[in-house]
Amino acid sequence: MSTRSKPAVRRLHESESGASSVLVLLVLLLLVFLAVLAFVTTGSNLRLARKNAETVQTWYRMDAAGERMAAKALQTVRGAAEQAQAWLDGNRFLDGEQDVLPAPTITRLKAEWTSLETEAERSAFREALFPAVHGALAAQALRKAFPESAEVPDAAMALSTGMSDTATNSGPQIRLTVEDPEGKAASHLEAVLQVLPAQNAAEGGHLRILSWKMVQAPFEYKNEIQLWEGIVE
Repeated sequence: MSTRSKPAVRRLHESESGASSVLVLLVLLLLVFLAVLAFVTTGSNLRLARKNAETVQTWYRMDAAGERMAAKALQTVRGAAEQAQAWLDGNRFLDGEQDVLPAPTITRLKAEWTSLETEAERSAFREALFPAVHGALAAQALRKAFPESAEVPDAAMALSTGMSDTATNSGPQIRLTVEDPEGKAASHLEAVLQVLPAQNAAEGGHLRILSWKMVQAPFEYKNEIQLWEGIVE
């Protein structure tokens, strides 16, 4: 090789070394970027997993508290069945001072009562009236049982249409608000229950779950799994 060709070879070698260095540098930068991205993603996933775990724990705490309130409401409704029987046996619908049924309904019931001649007719009259009285007394009892955490219609207005409500066997609705028992969450559980009046004191009555969801204003987290649906037993 001639002396003239050596500088050209040296320049070519130096050029290839510089390109390799740039390539290695780019690979290192890429690896660092991927490492940082993986670290950030892992941290984000960890925070999301913790938040999801907290949400699930909060839901089940509230769900358990809601079940206890629903059980208490059911016990209240069934206790109202015994009160309804005593109310009818005492002919309280003839009392102008009663606060169970609306005044127009009581006026109509008095007129019907005076037209009855036999004890059998009067017994049948009381039996037909039982669901309406039970529904109204249940609303009254629920207001006392849940003075701060429930919305219940006024007992005297719970069955404002009187006897017509007994045909559908549906009573007043109660809206329960259940806060987190441990006070860790800003959300709360809202449940809407409907009283199903009994036909007689032995049945006791039931509660139907109309809605059971967790709410955090201004958002609403619906229970898509439908853990609660049907009648409380």
